[in-house]
This record gives sequence, C-alpha cells and structure tokens, in this order.
Amino acid sequence: MTTDTSHGEPYDPNNADDVKAVDTYFSFKYGWLTDPLIFVKYPDIMHEYITRNRLPRFTEEQSQMIKGSVDFLGLNHYTSRYIQHTGIPGSDYSDDHRLRESITDVNGKQIGPLGGNSWLYVYPQGIRKLVNWIAKRYNNPPLYIFENGATCPNESDVPIHQATQDTFRIAYLRDYIANIVEARILDKVNLQGYFVWSMLDNFEWTDGYRVRFGITYIDYDDNQTRYLKNSAYFYSTIIQTQSALEQIENEEDARDHFFSIAERF
Repeated sequence: MTTDTSHGEPYDPNNADDVKAVDTYFSFKYGWLTDPLIFVKYPDIMHEYITRNRLPRFTEEQSQMIKGSVDFLGLNHYTSRYIQHTGIPGSDYSDDHRLRESITDVNGKQIGPLGGNSWLYVYPQGIRKLVNWIAKRYNNPPLYIFENGATCPNESDVPIHQATQDTFRIAYLRDYIANIVEARILDKVNLQGYFVWSMLDNFEWTDGYRVRFGITYIDYDDNQTRYLKNSAYFYSTIIQTQSALEQIENEEDARDHFFSIAERF
C-alpha cells in the first residue's frame, strides 16, 4: 500500500503549536491509513481532535485481521506546505486536524517555486524530512517511494522541441533524489526503491491532459507520438549509478559519487 503525503513545515517555527501541528498534519495524512496496519488503531491525535464519535475504533476481530498485514510501506510525494495551528474544532476531514495549510510562512516567504499546476511547489528537503518521520514512527520499515515528480511551467503551451528541454523537471528530480540519497546513506532510512512519476505524459486527475508529469512527451495531436525529454536522459543516467553506489563502502564517498553524477545536468 502506498499513501500520498505532502511535507509540512511550521508556519512559525518559534510557535510551539505550529511545530506540533506538523506532526498532527502527518498523522492525519499518513498515519490515518498506516497506523492501523502497524499499531492496530488510528493515531491518538485523531481520536482527540475528531468530535462526536465520528472516528470508529477497531473491534478485536478487526484488529487481528489487519495487524502486521504489510511487508513494506509506500509513499507518494510531490510538494510541501507551511502548517499553522488553528485550534478550531472541525466538522469533517478537511478541518478536523485544526490546522491551516499555506504556501507562505509567517514572514510571507513562499515555500518554493511553483510548477506547472496550481498545487505543486518545489521544496526538495521536504522528502528527506518526511521519510525520516515515517522511519521514526514505524521503526524504520522497508520504504518505497512509488511516485515523485513535477510539472514544468507552461510545458503544454510551447512547441515540442522546447517542451523536451525540461530543465525545471531535471532540477526537481536532481534535488529530490539527492535528498533521498542522503536520507538512505546518512540518516539510515530503510529506503528500498524509488519510482519517478511518470514515464509518460498522461491524464492527470482533474487537470486532465493540460499538465504533463512525464519524462517522455506525448503528442496528443499526432497519434500519441513519443519524444524523450532531457529529464529521461537524466533519469537514465541517475538510475545507472545505483549499483555503483552499493559497492562504495564509505558513506560520504557514496554520496559524493551521486552528486558528481547529478551535477552534470
């Protein structure tokens, strides 16, 4: 099973409530679906915050059925937000967590550059922090990142020869994968795999075909003809370095080897 979760940074890092709200944010996003499989219950903060007994508790029979029913955990991750505690009791999932998401912090600083759709802001260090939270909460189980990728601004509005020069996506993948490498090598997070989203441009939920996540350009007006983007060559080069990384015993040397490859792009 994989769970889509954004990263959260405190809206005001000097406000203890905002700092705590980040953990609440993760609990409501990732913990809601994963805690039952590991701890056989929903996160305590959810029971505390969700009013009118709307969050059920598992029966003993249900507990025995789901306990330990995963061999690994999965994560889909794309973006990050600033998290601000509101303390206001909610009425459904959209506000039960008593917090507010924002793209700017208490000083008005935007969390990162905007991609090609309205919700994707680039914050590479968020993925490293998030996988560390997962590792700490669940005793460092095998973890796979099943989706991670970006849209480029105006990618569908330019000619194909320009769209395939996707430097924005390359920078995104380079910096996010670098943080994953550091989480695995330096932080000892039990990361076992990574998959970019996506091999091909495709239908993207409510965005339809308007945005493109693929490292391969699809010409929807010419029989779905495919054109490799520069990010495809970048990704090909990066994944070919992984076997070499495994052979390097010194952690710092392994990290430096990855960065030496990534910096070529």
